[in-house]
Amino acid sequence: MHGGGGIEIGSHVIMGANCYLIASNHQYRSRELPIMLQGDHRRGISIGSNVWLGGGVTVLDGVSIGDNVVVGAGTVIAEPVESNSVVFHSRALTQRGMF
Repeated sequence: MHGGGGIEIGSHVIMGANCYLIASNHQYRSRELPIMLQGDHRRGISIGSNVWLGGGVTVLDGVSIGDNVVVGAGTVIAEPVESNSVVFHSRALTQRGMF
């Protein structure tokens, strides 16, 4: 967990192995300045109650996940997730779509 922007976690949350919660992000506005000198933004992460994050899930800054949500293993969450949802990313389908 990287909680620079704050992380709120509800009750009865399960996280599989190797989950990442990254509650800040570097800004990149100029090629002239080193990235580390360009600051960052910190919106934070909110995870509701009764949520299951499968192994290897990554939750990025600014995301809120509602209650009663299942996130499949290996999924990257970059946008809000509504309550009572199942979210997953199938790499097999993505790879087939690339050919």
